[in-house]
Amino acid sequence: MKTPSSNIHSIGPLYADDLQFIEGFCTYFGGSRGESFEWHKENLKKHLTQHPELNLNNLLELRNMDYITDYRYVLGGYFIQLAYENGGANMVKQLLSSGSSDEEFYKALESILGIKKDSLNEYIRTNLN
Repeated sequence: MKTPSSNIHSIGPLYADDLQFIEGFCTYFGGSRGESFEWHKENLKKHLTQHPELNLNNLLELRNMDYITDYRYVLGGYFIQLAYENGGANMVKQLLSSGSSDEEFYKALESILGIKKDSLNEYIRTNLN
């Protein structure tokens, strides 16, 4: 049986260069590991409150937060949410086609969403809602 996320994965590669953003796209629109994006976002918010020492400025180095939530998926979903809410489908397409390297990922966050790499930790902790 296909899950909503796996259905989204089937069209995602047509539009995406960056794994972080495509996983975020799939999580935002289809959930991940049997849970909705909103569920994962709430899980992340709770985790960040419990772990103030965690630095999100190098978020591409992070993997599984726990046995269900992967940082890349939920934070990628958060960036897709920001793009969709602030610029609609066109801004989401910009993120998805921003390139595949780590450098291009951080450059896209700054040029498209206005979030600098060295302020990611503060931005996410302050604005994740």
